[in-house]
Amino acid sequence: MSGSNKVYLLAFITLTVVFAAVALRLLTQDIRLENRVTRENTDETGTPANPMETIPNGVVEVSLRPAPVEAIVGQPFPLEVVFAGMDKAIVAADIVLEYDPDHLEYMGVEALHASYLNPRQINDGGKLVLSYVQNPSAAVGSIAPLSMQRIIFRPRAVGNTSITAVVDNSPKSSMVYLDGTESNQIKSVAPVEVVIK
Repeated sequence: MSGSNKVYLLAFITLTVVFAAVALRLLTQDIRLENRVTRENTDETGTPANPMETIPNGVVEVSLRPAPVEAIVGQPFPLEVVFAGMDKAIVAADIVLEYDPDHLEYMGVEALHASYLNPRQINDGGKLVLSYVQNPSAAVGSIAPLSMQRIIFRPRAVGNTSITAVVDNSPKSSMVYLDGTESNQIKSVAPVEVVIK
């Protein structure tokens, strides 16, 4: 074998070893990343966690009260939207709710906290977006707990259903911004089970 052929063979072997090492490292990183994501999105039993339930760094917990609800077809019932857990006033919030339009009909707002405006309500086939901003002509809203408003649903059909929230820190997630903060501070929105008779 000539000298130049030996150089080419040596270079080929070196490149093959380097390529194999890089590929192995990337594969190991992918496996570690996948394992970390799996751990972060499962509970202690290994059951996949619901990514819409909580945001770990959030502080504000929203609930719809009362819960659970027992209702009768055709008879509207109110739900109080309550914010808790914050140590500063709410500047703005979007609560994104999902419900089954075959079982429930959204009727509108019955009451709203005096310190806030409700500039938009979007009700689109089972998805409801409730938005709130501070009212510039009113005193700053209470810190916690804060009863933001009452919303009304009317049962349409007998059965068990629920009202849940989108809480995943995506652009379409429920969001709460507190005074002096620049990131989403929501932690969770408790779902409501509705039993319709």
